[in-house]
Amino acid sequence: MKNIVIIGNGISGITAARHIRKLSDDIITVISAETKHFFSRTALMYIYMSHMKFEHTKPYEDWFWQKNKINLVQDYVLSVDTDNKSLQLKEGGELNYDVLILGTGSKPNKFGWPGQDLKGVQGMYSYQDLENMEVYTEKINRAVIVGGGLIGIEMAEMLLSRNIPVTFLVREASFILFV
Repeated sequence: MKNIVIIGNGISGITAARHIRKLSDDIITVISAETKHFFSRTALMYIYMSHMKFEHTKPYEDWFWQKNKINLVQDYVLSVDTDNKSLQLKEGGELNYDVLILGTGSKPNKFGWPGQDLKGVQGMYSYQDLENMEVYTEKINRAVIVGGGLIGIEMAEMLLSRNIPVTFLVREASFILFV
């Protein structure tokens, strides 16, 4: 029996865990520094706009994890030692593995701009980003969004739902936005 460790509690990590479970009785451990259970990231905007509650964004019932023998470790991986097949965790010491799967997702680009690390300057990728957005937009009069991709447009819709005017900064010569 193998000890399979998956870093990441998003769609790729949980899909891997589900398919491994269908094929084997190996030990499966998912490490998440974010939330207790997998959720639909694309629904974060609907939580902010009060169209949904967080508990409605979970694609699986809470019993899914125990029924499928998927262990959850809520911690942050500080380092990976591939020679010794071990992980150093921020809170929980060391964790050994036979197979390691990285399902860590993405993070926003940073370009070295002045002010990019100030409070309130953020992307929208995690549940913590949603919590921060709730705090940082509570008493603002205006917002600036850098980038006109899908997440930028979703953030504009979110802010406009609370009557917060938005300025887009995009590098393209022209930009069409249908609101």
